[in-house]
Amino acid sequence: FGGNAEARLRLRPARRLQYTESVSSMGPQSLTSVKPLVGMAAPPVVFARPGASASQNLCSRVGFFFLAPFIVFLFSRVLDVTVPSLHLPFVFGGATVVAAVLSGELAAVLRMTAVRCMLLFTGWFCLASLFGVWKGGSFALFKDYWTKSLVIFLALACLAVTMERIRTIIHLIALGIALAMLVALTIGATDRENRLIMPVGELANSNALGIFAVLGLPLCWHSVMFSTRGWLTGLLSASASLPMLYVVSRSGSRTALVMLGILFLYGMYRFNWRQRFLLSGIVAPLALVAFLTAPEALLSRYATVFTTSSLQLTEQDTELDAAAVSSTEARLYLLEKSLSITFRNPLLGIGPGNFMVAENELAEQAGRRGSWHVTHNGYTEISAETGLFGFLLYMAALVSIWRSLGKISARVARVPGADQTRNTAMVLRMLFCVSAIGIFFGISLYQYFIPAFMGLAVGFVRFAAVEPATAGLQPR
Repeated sequence: FGGNAEARLRLRPARRLQYTESVSSMGPQSLTSVKPLVGMAAPPVVFARPGASASQNLCSRVGFFFLAPFIVFLFSRVLDVTVPSLHLPFVFGGATVVAAVLSGELAAVLRMTAVRCMLLFTGWFCLASLFGVWKGGSFALFKDYWTKSLVIFLALACLAVTMERIRTIIHLIALGIALAMLVALTIGATDRENRLIMPVGELANSNALGIFAVLGLPLCWHSVMFSTRGWLTGLLSASASLPMLYVVSRSGSRTALVMLGILFLYGMYRFNWRQRFLLSGIVAPLALVAFLTAPEALLSRYATVFTTSSLQLTEQDTELDAAAVSSTEARLYLLEKSLSITFRNPLLGIGPGNFMVAENELAEQAGRRGSWHVTHNGYTEISAETGLFGFLLYMAALVSIWRSLGKISARVARVPGADQTRNTAMVLRMLFCVSAIGIFFGISLYQYFIPAFMGLAVGFVRFAAVEPATAGLQPR
């Protein structure tokens, strides 16, 4: 669509009626507004709205049926502590991808810049693995992490193409993270620094647990502030944010604390006055209570965000404070080494998952012991392990999505009746903004968190591009 609609009628007679009915259902104003957004080619279906046809397509509905539990399993991590041997995420994820391919949606998403960049990055990942310093580590990373990330990215990009589905996905991710926080608070353990961790799995690390909790907050706020289903949904979503805030305080993660502060400031800047009141009058006091009830040793650790001087509490607390300062110095060392390795291996890097091995070899050459830690910086992890080209491919996908969300926000900024589109775009941008901070301080871009959010955003961009009348987009 777009351009001269009159010329479209000079088609084969058998298709004229179908096209005319599609035009009538969209309205005359929508014809000029269906234009591709940044990073997206023209919709591949000419005679019907792709978003609407997806919801009526049996394979698409079946794929979404399998996608829902797949998301809950991934984000709740309940299978890590119950029945991990069943491999249910693999079963549901595989069924989701098969259904998405059969629905024809995969061919449509391949036209988008972000999707092409992610697929190219996957190919570059494999190529860099062949020349890595430890091929077994690269293969394990691809099998255990990246395949899961790519599946959730493509599944969401293909199937989250209506506003109803997008809202459902947001609720499911928020539910999954809330369940993970409840599991951590119920059966979680503490490390030697008295920081909360999951007993097993990908969240058996206090920093990862705290960051994960912060990522769930914007999704809860979306349901609280922008719910169209009554006060009960908002109340449940507000309740889901309580364990997230408490887990952040008990994790002792300074990265999570910084992310929470950025999230609050971004919300105060972007929200309207009613939403700012809810944020400052409800969420901020709850967060304050959660942190005031945290152990003093963790408060001492949080204080090192602003100063490296000890608070002189108990002897044990002082030791923990010193450990926090030492952790900061170690992160700076790892950042320096990852940048050094990047510029020593700018093309293919040292191979995905190989930073610890390469850093140890450099340390042994200098007569020291290696740290055997990951980079704790998602950006330099990608650049060091897949080279600058792999880094640029991943960043191109992120920037493409960010710009597309910004363009949608600008086009619905003052459009009456486009509240859902405007609010969803704002929350997704908030999520990407706080994720950018988290990536710098420790979120791995190989894990499924960021690819899942990217896939959801791609689905939202597709919805706005192929159903502009429903999204409330105005002509350019």
